[in-house]
Amino acid sequence: MIEDYYAQNPQNFKLRRSIAKLNLVRLKQNSPDIEKVRSWMQSRRPADLMILEKYCYQYALEFMLNDTNWVYLDEMAAKWSFNQLTSDNIIQGNVYKNIDENGIISFVEVKEVMSKDDESPLTFERDNIRNIILNKRKRELLDKLGNKMYADAAKNNDFELYELNEKN
Repeated sequence: MIEDYYAQNPQNFKLRRSIAKLNLVRLKQNSPDIEKVRSWMQSRRPADLMILEKYCYQYALEFMLNDTNWVYLDEMAAKWSFNQLTSDNIIQGNVYKNIDENGIISFVEVKEVMSKDDESPLTFERDNIRNIILNKRKRELLDKLGNKMYADAAKNNDFELYELNEKN
């Protein structure tokens, strides 16, 4: 049902802002082995990814690994002080490093980017479509109940008329 709605209404799913899938690791400046984090993030070896995950559980202030969720690029950039990143200058697969004013080191690996005006992915729109379908069903049910109530009242001549007194 959701997939059908998405396929039938592609014009309704254009991105208004750029989105990205990413991996993120945020660390204190005094965390050990910081210089290895970038290479672990870029590696596709399962052993390196396990090392990175264990490292993050032990030292990271915040992390998102193997995340399949889309985030708004501008919100990500503002939240984690990566204001220089835009959909125009990001290279997928690169790991970007930033140190904020509090000395927190952030590494972001951009896995996938979709630009403004691209067709929004179904995984990003799924909840919106579910709400659209539910609201449409609610509206149809209310219309049906209202019509049934009117038909029953008309059939049984069960009406009351009220006069409106308009005062100027």
